[in-house]
Amino acid sequence: MSSTPPPIPPGEPEAPAGLTPQTARPPSVWRRLGGFSGGYLATLFLGGCLFLALFDSSRQPMGCAVLQLVYVVPAVLFFFRRGRKDWALGFLFGGALVFLLASMCGGLANMH
Repeated sequence: MSSTPPPIPPGEPEAPAGLTPQTARPPSVWRRLGGFSGGYLATLFLGGCLFLALFDSSRQPMGCAVLQLVYVVPAVLFFFRRGRKDWALGFLFGGALVFLLASMCGGLANMH
């Protein structure tokens, strides 16, 4: 008697070695929410620091929104390529919020 596995029927894909149904489960909702929140809060923190640095020196809050592309786009690409969709979406959402807040503050700063 040999210890070879039974042949796979035609038409069925081969299962990767070591992959069990238990390890193939998608991440839980709480884990995805944590990743989204982490990306969102990181973007808000970085955007706030960038806003304070630029607004202090140039009084141009809209420059913060444009300069934000320097770190948001690479971060989103990095997280999407690593399979961390929740973090990437958090960065996108946070970036959009910082962009809207900076443009709103830019409009208020230009009012006389």
